Amino acid sequence: MSNDLRQPMIMRLDARDRIVDVNDAWLNFAVDNGAPALSREGVVGKSLWDLVTDLDMSHLYRLLFDRVRQRGSSVNFDFRCDAPAERRFLGLQINLLPDQGLEIRTAVDALETRPVVDLLSADSQRSGATLEICSWCKQVRVGESDWREVEAAAEVLGLLDASTLPRLAHVTCPDCYERVMAELD
Repeated sequence: MSNDLRQPMIMRLDARDRIVDVNDAWLNFAVDNGAPALSREGVVGKSLWDLVTDLDMSHLYRLLFDRVRQRGSSVNFDFRCDAPAERRFLGLQINLLPDQGLEIRTAVDALETRPVVDLLSADSQRSGATLEICSWCKQVRVGESDWREVEAAAEVLGLLDASTLPRLAHVTCPDCYERVMAELD
């Protein structure tokens, strides 16, 4: 990961949730995560909702944004943004700016290396099947109410040696949904 871990990734939004600025650390993180199209020119001036297409995430972020704007106080969350060879633990802070704008500040708190998990690789060949992965904690649904770490899920589902892997649908698991909703109280 080329991003300097000491540098927070910052995105600033106006009152209508249009992106008005991203810092270099944010841009570097986008490139490191296989999204070079997320350049400054590619995102500034666009609505955040053009980038956050997952309905669960969009709903929860809208609720969090409304809370920050109504109460004028920041919200803080821990979450994960894993890569195939590492678990990445991050902190998220949403702050109110003048004129109802928002600053979304994300920082890497810790990294853990692990053997490569192909299920998380953007280069893996995908089938038509879909698995749900939580956008907040990176656990994968393996049963009706059974969510497990990626490695355990891959083992349980027999995906360790699969040549074609299912697509990943980003959702919010029940535990993370409750955690976010508790912040809104």
